[in-house]
Amino acid sequence: MIPLVYLVVVSPVVLLARPLLETLLIYTKQSNTFDSLTMNAPNLYYLLPREWLAVIVPLGILITMIVVLYWSNSTAKSGIMLDHQNMIFLALISVALTPYLLPKMHDRYFYPADVLSIVLAFYIPALWFIPILYQIISMTAISGFLFNASPTAISMVVLLNSITLAFILKRQRIITKLDGMEQKKSHSISWTAAILTPTILFGFILSFLLTPNFLRIAYAMPTTQTEGSGFNKSERFHWASETTTYLGNDKKSYISQILNLKMASLFSTNMKLR
Repeated sequence: MIPLVYLVVVSPVVLLARPLLETLLIYTKQSNTFDSLTMNAPNLYYLLPREWLAVIVPLGILITMIVVLYWSNSTAKSGIMLDHQNMIFLALISVALTPYLLPKMHDRYFYPADVLSIVLAFYIPALWFIPILYQIISMTAISGFLFNASPTAISMVVLLNSITLAFILKRQRIITKLDGMEQKKSHSISWTAAILTPTILFGFILSFLLTPNFLRIAYAMPTTQTEGSGFNKSERFHWASETTTYLGNDKKSYISQILNLKMASLFSTNMKLR
């Protein structure tokens, strides 16, 4: 049914003279537009270095195929009643799990999860907080593009997204009331998401150390010593910020960053000579 639906959806474009093969492969070609593991999508790949792109992308696609097929098979065997409530719940897991596992996702790709979580809250009022969490996750993720939000904020919602996904997977296990081997399968998916939480938390802390916010806290401490360095606190913060910007490759050209560091070095040498 999925290939059939896809063909029906693209048929107007084909009828308007776009080649069929080009239409079918459009997303494959578009995936090479950006040389990044994620375009501010709040998933695990946001915390991984871009230099790993060549290895992570095929590995991530393979893992996604295995996990999604595994989850689909386990859900089908669980005998869950496909009423309106459970259909919406399973659809929510599907559209939340897939972009979480896939590399090269965009910030907007969790939009279906945002919508379905709102609908689900009307069927299961006890899950009223899930749509709120997804609104916070998506709003923060898209703010990286709209308002140039801090990468630290997006790292935080990566953790929040991981916890939310782990919770709804655990909720599925409760709803389906699995037993024996099938319960172990459901456990494994839920625990995998849960185990990722401390890993993501560590990545968030590490990324926070390379932000101006951490520098402001560090240099505002009364124990920070400036004597003998040739810099006051304001100057130390300025040049430390330039260094973290250079390490993070944050939208400045390498030449500009190198020149700034050279200037800092000359300034420091001049101060010492005085």
